[in-house]
Amino acid sequence: MRFLNARQCVHDAYATNLTTPDRMEAGGTKFNSNNAVCHQAEAGKIIKAVSEQIPQLRGICIFLNAPDGCANEADVTAMKSRLWESFIKKNHMNMDFRLQGEMLAIFDRVLLNYRRTCQSPTLGDAYTGAHIAAILGRTADSYHAKIRPLQSILHDVIARFDFISLQPVWEVVNNERAKIQEEREIALCAG
Repeated sequence: MRFLNARQCVHDAYATNLTTPDRMEAGGTKFNSNNAVCHQAEAGKIIKAVSEQIPQLRGICIFLNAPDGCANEADVTAMKSRLWESFIKKNHMNMDFRLQGEMLAIFDRVLLNYRRTCQSPTLGDAYTGAHIAAILGRTADSYHAKIRPLQSILHDVIARFDFISLQPVWEVVNNERAKIQEEREIALCAG
């Protein structure tokens, strides 16, 4: 496994079980089964770091970074519940029931836009402001005045949970990088 960053490691760790170790088949590990065994061991460290988190953090980490279908329903439910709770706490004075209902209606779209940004930053949002305004039956001006600021706050709440969920993974990534660097230095001194 290449330890480039936490997101890539979560994706690769969970994708390990979706491919074979044979390079000629579905993009498995390079060259031989020894590499596959090493990759599985490294993937296990990442999966352990993710799995030991509380359900909402585990859910967001897997949902945002792993291949589709890897997050279990209970973790995703806990994640959505906690994200919504945090969002409401931040805005309880600024939202009437209609705005809450509208934000709940677009909640999944905001979450999916965030996920898409994490996985492919160059693609942009799947659901643009025009899409969301149309879904809610609002004009563009009404959307930008009322919904867009709340959508940005929800995005920030998701980003905070995302950041927190990646910290245990970064710890593993940094430890593995340090081991690799140490092994290189030993090899240089010996060679």
